[in-house]
Amino acid sequence: MNENTRANLNKEQQVAVEHGTGALLIIAGAGTGKTTVITRRIAYLVETNAAKPEEIVALTFTEKAAREMSDRVDALIGPNEAAITISTFHAFCQQILERYGLDIGLPVPFRLITPAVAWQLVKKNFNRFSLNYYRPLASPTRFIQALIQHFARCKDELILPEAYLQYADQEQGDTDLAEFARARVKTTDERILNIAKTREIADAYHTYTQLLLENHALDFGDLLLYTHTLLDTRPAIVRALQNQYRYFMVDEFQDTNWAQYQLLKKLLGTGNNLAVVGDDDQSIYKWRGASISNILQFTKDFPNAKTVVLSENYRSRQIILDAAYELIQHNNPHRLEVRQGISKRLNATAHGDGTVRHLVAATGDDETRAVTTAIRDFAQAGTPFGEIAILARANAHLEPFVQSLYRAGIPYQYQAATGLFRKPMVIDCLAILRLLASTLDHRALHRVLQLPPYVLNHEDQTALWWLERKRGCFPFETLNLALGGAAKLSDDGRVRITQFLHTLGNVTAQAHQKNVGVLLLSFLEQSGYLADLAGRSNKNDNTATDALIHLRAFFDVIEAFDKENAGAGATDFLEYMTDMLDAGDEGAAPAGITEKENAVQLSTIHGAKGLEFQHVFVVNVVERRFPTDARSDLISIPDALVSEMIPEGDHHLEEERRLLYVAMTRARESLTLTSAQSYGGARDKKPSRFLSEFSMPKTQTVTPQTTLPTLKNTEVLHTETALPLPNQYSFSQLKSYETCPLQYKFAHILRVPTFGKGLFTFGQTMHRTLQLFYERLRQLNQSQQTDLFGSAIPAEEKTGIHVPTEEDLLTIYRETWRDEWYADDNERKRYYEEGIQMLARFHQQNTAAGWSIPAFLEKDFMVRVGAHTIRGRIDRIDTTPDGGIVIIDYKTGKPKTTLDTDEKDQLFLYQIAAQEIPFFKTPGRVVELTFYYLADGTRQSFLGAPVDLARYKEKILTTIARIETRDFTADPNPFKCRSCDFRDICEFRQ
Repeated sequence: MNENTRANLNKEQQVAVEHGTGALLIIAGAGTGKTTVITRRIAYLVETNAAKPEEIVALTFTEKAAREMSDRVDALIGPNEAAITISTFHAFCQQILERYGLDIGLPVPFRLITPAVAWQLVKKNFNRFSLNYYRPLASPTRFIQALIQHFARCKDELILPEAYLQYADQEQGDTDLAEFARARVKTTDERILNIAKTREIADAYHTYTQLLLENHALDFGDLLLYTHTLLDTRPAIVRALQNQYRYFMVDEFQDTNWAQYQLLKKLLGTGNNLAVVGDDDQSIYKWRGASISNILQFTKDFPNAKTVVLSENYRSRQIILDAAYELIQHNNPHRLEVRQGISKRLNATAHGDGTVRHLVAATGDDETRAVTTAIRDFAQAGTPFGEIAILARANAHLEPFVQSLYRAGIPYQYQAATGLFRKPMVIDCLAILRLLASTLDHRALHRVLQLPPYVLNHEDQTALWWLERKRGCFPFETLNLALGGAAKLSDDGRVRITQFLHTLGNVTAQAHQKNVGVLLLSFLEQSGYLADLAGRSNKNDNTATDALIHLRAFFDVIEAFDKENAGAGATDFLEYMTDMLDAGDEGAAPAGITEKENAVQLSTIHGAKGLEFQHVFVVNVVERRFPTDARSDLISIPDALVSEMIPEGDHHLEEERRLLYVAMTRARESLTLTSAQSYGGARDKKPSRFLSEFSMPKTQTVTPQTTLPTLKNTEVLHTETALPLPNQYSFSQLKSYETCPLQYKFAHILRVPTFGKGLFTFGQTMHRTLQLFYERLRQLNQSQQTDLFGSAIPAEEKTGIHVPTEEDLLTIYRETWRDEWYADDNERKRYYEEGIQMLARFHQQNTAAGWSIPAFLEKDFMVRVGAHTIRGRIDRIDTTPDGGIVIIDYKTGKPKTTLDTDEKDQLFLYQIAAQEIPFFKTPGRVVELTFYYLADGTRQSFLGAPVDLARYKEKILTTIARIETRDFTADPNPFKCRSCDFRDICEFRQ
């Protein structure tokens, strides 16, 4: 075994890593190296040839955790990592359903929708739902969100709509609900009311399921539910998956829900090779469906399972661990420690004294000042700000601390403060769109006139306000009257207002012809606002840089809307945004591009899971805030339908206690819990009961302060921000940097929105069409169906390959066609007709030459070049009879008769990946690289010699080395600038 795999493991870790076959339960307390164990175990299985990389599946709960695990495994075993499935549960199920979903009648391909999109779909089709109680007259859509959340919980419990309907039938029996329907909710018979509510929910669940399928959509819960349906009804597919995947590993097992655990058991082969890592004391996600019963039940389900307890803590001082252990003992006897007769007391490997203390303040303001003072003292003693965290039970409890740190001049990071739709840049964009939808929107006008290109001086603003009040006219009348002399304006003010009206007029004129994204981007560019942000960002203005990244995230939302709502305008999008907010979706705000490298971290405890800090403050530790009051689901699942084992004891209080345990074990050296007697309400707060459940070495009453401690400017100079670099690169990224480093920054770091091009839309349509065509060809020949399209034909009698007809191919093209970004109708029609001709020629040429079934389509890959990961996607991979690999890349542009070395680089990268990633070695060696020009059906084929591949690897390393210096200096020339997407906002353009 590789020494890196064995290095620095303690005895228990080594036992877990080197466990052979059979079930394995690794009970890993906080800070005991659980991720190290699971990644080393993966490496051990590969290095000892116990399993092939493609036979291993490692599952976790977030994309971030999956990426981190993948990076760790890659560092241990190199290219072998690419063949290992390291994924979230939902992504793993999505992969299975995309492959086998047709076998159970799912629409493939399907689209995955968020709860907010599901909310909108239900609202749009609300009349299809037979609701009475859950459709109150005063607010008919009030319960939509609760219903969708209820359906998600049903799917976590593997409750099919049919089972819910059957239960409702049994409950209803002979009861006539007509009277209830007439009287709505006024019935006094509680039994009839409950029966009627159950019937409504069951019917709604069935309708919701049908609605999704009709729209070729699945929600996240469906991924698990339908995967179970597949495994329950298709034994041949179960056997195929069990043969493919022999070893399963699960991180954070205590966070699995019932459906996830049952899925694992169904996929296990006879060897029961399931290794789970978890800690029942850190199960804190019941609100999202996690079932602590899974980890408590594991050894009953696998009586021969090996149990390994990791108790050496590499994070915290012993005094902190002892306090946390005393606290969690109050969850006995419902813990694994008691049930299995093991010891879970953590032993610190870090030496030195630690601190656990409780600060008691009279008021919430005194509490925030005391925490701010303590942070200042830590900083002045040499602690980096980034090693200090403030944790709270809820986001709302952190707001006073944000203000306190701000006033004290202490840098902080609090990304959870607002969602994307509450960011200033997004509010600006919504105001612009409201103005484009209606020039009568007074508030929108005033917001837009505060943007940098238009902001007026105080005197001009006062003059406009006075004129508006005096004349009582609409906002735009005020502007035109002011320009006509009705108000005294400065020369600069007149210019700005004139420019504003001109830009608004230009963009409004396009409102009925262009989609929302084009309209908004037109205004941002023509107004100069986008150029202003880009210029300030280039001068290291972090506010402008964050605004650009929030703008890109908002454009992702707009583009998704435009794709699903062809022809919709600004008014439609604003209604959509209202629905999003009504559905409780404030948008996922990206972690600021300018994340501070040295700033106090503010987070909820849920958000801090997996993190650690030198000093931790847990604030607002008072009754009714921590622990919170217990809240039941607005709509509960009937007990008769629940499959999981219901835990004993006070479920809510025990989870709140586990949450505090997690917070305490984030601290390495000092842990400070704080509380106040009053937070401004009518009644004083009592200290949390949890504070009396462990020994508190030090309780200190805070002396009220009238002023906040302020750090001198010289003390916060070490909080520079830096643009984070990608942890992976692609061919297009590297090519962009070679063209112009500033173009790379705009495109791949700031991701500034740009106008699309018809050529690119057309290329995407052609690629997607061919992908779907070949996927259907493969399905046709895998299942040996003869009537998949009603017109399948054998393309070549000697091969027996059945191929969809030319008309089938063109039908796919028509269904895949997108209208975005074409300059006008003439360009759209020209490209559309060219696509028809290209595809007809493609089908005819391949029919004449003989069809082949691709080994892979749109194949994603990641390959290591030096210390860097390069990712990409190959259009198509064929295999030759003797096991060779042919890599094909489609081109829709002008065919070329000769290629220079640089033009071959893209396929050289694909050749490197195919030769170095073990997954590709099964078919054989690369024998041909081909650019397939769809315009005339010609090909350019070649193969990279070792010297070509070595040259391109060196080119990759040189380019990345330059990127890592963060040198984004513009490299303009007229030829490059003419075709650059960012020429209109770049001050260096030529």
